[in-house]
Amino acid sequence: MLFVRKATAEDLDRIMDIYASAREFMKRTGNPNQWGSSYPPKELISEDIRRGICRAVCDETGIHGVFALLEEADPSYGHIENGKWPDDDPYVTIHRIAGDGSVRGVFACAVSYCKKLAKNVRIDTHAENKVMQRHIESNGFAKCGIIYLANGSPRIAYQWSVSPAEDKRDIKHIEEFVKRTAIIGKTVKVIIDRPLGSRHPEYDDLVYPVNYGYAEGVPGGDGEEQDVYVLGADGPLTEFEGKVIAVYHRFNDDEDKWIVAADGKDRADEEILKEIEFTEKFFTGELIRK
Repeated sequence: MLFVRKATAEDLDRIMDIYASAREFMKRTGNPNQWGSSYPPKELISEDIRRGICRAVCDETGIHGVFALLEEADPSYGHIENGKWPDDDPYVTIHRIAGDGSVRGVFACAVSYCKKLAKNVRIDTHAENKVMQRHIESNGFAKCGIIYLANGSPRIAYQWSVSPAEDKRDIKHIEEFVKRTAIIGKTVKVIIDRPLGSRHPEYDDLVYPVNYGYAEGVPGGDGEEQDVYVLGADGPLTEFEGKVIAVYHRFNDDEDKWIVAADGKDRADEEILKEIEFTEKFFTGELIRK
């Protein structure tokens, strides 16, 4: 299950490996000129990380993709030829996107992340990058014209814009997101009915590596009491009171899962996803943090 997070300085070497892999893929697929043998340089990516615009696409095993996310107007998009932008509304831009080729869905994950941030998303690519053009167009982007980078190199420019129907759904999504995140940081009492080391009542081969229970007196989406993962305990518990640090929202189920840390420690997204993967691998969803 892929997710996006901000890249850190510790990720730099892994990110540069991904860009090296992407350059080789470009050469093999008829696009040797876009990034040549050295773009993007390490100094640029280090600066992206320092500025907080570098994003890593990850799963529980590590980083598999990377891109830069610009949330301000891109100077390169001020002039466009052989077409026009559909509007002058605010937008975010995806730059320098690459994957390591080991997992599917890196581009779609990055685009989905950006679509949640803005009603307009822009991206550009080289005329020889046929693979990227197919990815872009299959994810709902419309070709708008030709823009030029600061060095004068032309690029095909695209924009995705939210439709009126999607805009209504987006408002609903925001309302649901606010509702879900309201519990984060609050203290809940958890009754543990499936302690660490116990077996699932219906699936005997599923052993719980964490304590699992429900928030006493709090209804969940399935009509039962709200389910809670309690991470970081040294052994099985019968009950626990602690703060919710995250919510896992299942797309293909009626209920969310609250996540509490018994040891009081915060955790990176990938750490949480790895600890709950034993059951959540059977569902699709997203980890919600404040």
